[in-house]
Amino acid sequence: MQLTHSDIVAPYGVDSIRVEGGFMFVGLSKADEGIVKVYNLQTGTSHQLTGHKGQVYGLAVANNALFSAGQDCSIRVWQYNETAGIFMSQAILNATNGDGHRHAVYSLTVLGQYMFSGDRSGALKVWDLAQGLCVQTVQRAHDNAITSITGWGENYLLTSSMDGTIKVWSPGSSPTVILNTQPEFRYPEDDTQSSSRGGYRQQQDIPGIVTMFGSADPAGRSVLMLATVRDRSVKLLELPAFADRGNLPDVCDSRALSAIPEHNIMLAGDKNGTIKIFQWKA
Repeated sequence: MQLTHSDIVAPYGVDSIRVEGGFMFVGLSKADEGIVKVYNLQTGTSHQLTGHKGQVYGLAVANNALFSAGQDCSIRVWQYNETAGIFMSQAILNATNGDGHRHAVYSLTVLGQYMFSGDRSGALKVWDLAQGLCVQTVQRAHDNAITSITGWGENYLLTSSMDGTIKVWSPGSSPTVILNTQPEFRYPEDDTQSSSRGGYRQQQDIPGIVTMFGSADPAGRSVLMLATVRDRSVKLLELPAFADRGNLPDVCDSRALSAIPEHNIMLAGDKNGTIKIFQWKA
């Protein structure tokens, strides 16, 4: 990987990044206010979305809507207004108006008709987007905050946590169980998994995972970008073996990761408000 560009987008930390549908969304926090800055990559214009209290930890996009996850225990829904050319507040999903999170929401992603969100307590929730309702909760999916959620392949979900693990989840077998309540696999493997595979545990424990993002290399192989506690670089792991693919260097305490696979680009935002853009070497 090689660094191609670096830009300071704010004098405060970048907490989340998402690039999709011709927009770049950046979650920022200023004092006790959470801000989502929206950049229109075609027109060069930008606007800000306010309403969150505290940090904006996660962002997801689907069906011309933006979903933002906040330290204030809420998920906010923003719908794109074609006439005005901006995103506008549409709904707030929280514990006061439904079965929402009771702890800070650290992560979310949208896969098909469902949105998956994870919070500081390690709870994982499944939302039906058509109904706007939480339809399943997996309590204690992790032993600490669920910091990132990403899809893998057609059916699998990956979650990362401050407990230092990545878990792979498979779909449920009934309309009321969207996600199996026990993971198919965890990385690093525990002793039980290693024994069942007839080998020795060779993977080293990793510190808390601050954020994770799934992308692809120029050959189309699935690659995870992984930022861990007190690490000055972003690790790259190739799926399904979690094989080492190097790192993105000199990223200080990265909180936010994203990618544009069709352009072979990866983005990393740090606590200083800088976004660095990397590109796969030809």
